[in-house]
Amino acid sequence: MSPRHSLLTRALFAPLFGAALAQGIAGAQPAPPSPNDPAPNTGTYPVYWAATALMPTNGEQPMDWALNTSFGDVPVSRDIKVLYQSDGGLYPYGGIHQVETDPDWMRRHFLKLQHTVNWFIPDPNQTGYGVIDYEEWEACWSLLTNVPSNQAPGARDKDFKDDWRDYIRQYRPELIQGRAANMQEAIFEQTYNDAVRRYFVATINECKRLRPNMKWGYYLFPPRTYFGMLSTEGRSLWAAKHRTALAWLYEVQDAFFPDVYALYYTVNDRQPDMYVQEDPAWQFDEYVRWNITQAEELANGKPVIAFVYLRYHQNATHYADQLLNDYNLEKSFTLPKQYGAEGVALWEAIDTSRRFNENQTYINNKLLPVIRAHCTDTAGNSLAPPAQSTAGSSGSGNSSQGTSGGTGQTSGGGSSNQSPSNAGNNDDPDDPLRTRPYVSVRPDEDGNSEPSGGSSSGGSGDTVNVPHVNPRRGTINVPRNVRNGRSNSRNPSWPAVVQRGVNTTN
Repeated sequence: MSPRHSLLTRALFAPLFGAALAQGIAGAQPAPPSPNDPAPNTGTYPVYWAATALMPTNGEQPMDWALNTSFGDVPVSRDIKVLYQSDGGLYPYGGIHQVETDPDWMRRHFLKLQHTVNWFIPDPNQTGYGVIDYEEWEACWSLLTNVPSNQAPGARDKDFKDDWRDYIRQYRPELIQGRAANMQEAIFEQTYNDAVRRYFVATINECKRLRPNMKWGYYLFPPRTYFGMLSTEGRSLWAAKHRTALAWLYEVQDAFFPDVYALYYTVNDRQPDMYVQEDPAWQFDEYVRWNITQAEELANGKPVIAFVYLRYHQNATHYADQLLNDYNLEKSFTLPKQYGAEGVALWEAIDTSRRFNENQTYINNKLLPVIRAHCTDTAGNSLAPPAQSTAGSSGSGNSSQGTSGGTGQTSGGGSSNQSPSNAGNNDDPDDPLRTRPYVSVRPDEDGNSEPSGGSSSGGSGDTVNVPHVNPRRGTINVPRNVRNGRSNSRNPSWPAVVQRGVNTTN
């Protein structure tokens, strides 16, 4: 999911993007407001630093660059902890069928989860936010990727639906025996959704048990869309794909963590160049506004923290990995606040001293004035000095890049935090924007959750056989396929899960 991995065929999607963007520009009108817009946040609006330090890629000695990033006297909180799928227990990269076919999976999952939480969050009384970042496959059938593959069921390919169908046929054939094809498909969907619900609910309940004073939730739920939010019909279609199927997830979360990453380079003083992935200001504004308002609506009063990436999404081709221009930076703060978010979490992946210095210069020159102008501390007090004017231009549309040679000052206090995403393991060009942060973008496929021609319809889309990188401990082995050699019995470990609060039966 690395923001710096090249996308080998991303150029193939430029015409698709161009057509969709051109259609939006031709209309020259923002989409109608989302229903039930919340009242703007007029109180506390803090900033959280959720960056991660990766293993150096250039031979340098490891350093916790995220911890050493300085915000001077600005009270940026570090009380947000993220568990990646490489760290957050025993994650089934091949698909949820791996859990269902292994009687010992959940016991090992809880052991690893407990070890991870104790390692990353040593204080049992820790407060703040806990974010679980699971992205290899989607949490409901209607969004699930399926790209046919001849690899083993546990392989890190993307034939998740086929693997689940095979699991049901082999291990639970009585469910579909004698039923018509359409009825079988409905059973595949229902049983998949039930299995994912058990695993997700058990995981978050265990996190709550281990660190009960933290507010826990899953990163990037509700799933976001870009082109799908540009019309009323598109919004309705998108809502139908997840709102009912994931109602249980929205209920179990203590907090919501949507992101408003700059997926394109926004300009507001000239016509955007669609072929280098630029978008008009109104379209970026609407994208942020709609994704925040849908999170607010589903959160139903629970905190919504907007994740902001300091650089451009990999999809932005010409601008990928550059630091945000003035417009994208300021609007990433002001729009979530305007539409009800309770705060902003800043993410970045830092793997070299050069990147660290570049970030520090950008923070000093660009980010801190924006934070002072628009954020408040945890008591609701303004961060702007009384005599200081608010900084951060609302946008020339020109790139405002930090340079190397920043101060690199050490921040007092805090702890090393992880953030979505496990940078270093996503360079799939076929995965559409719709759900995940570091994937190539093309227009949403209206009403079609299974793409043709080998493209996918969701999930983080890690490429096959790419090792999963743990930001703290390096590369780990992907779980092996557990189907072969197992009996046809159901998973006996679930009663223990039910005892932890999963209100369902196996």
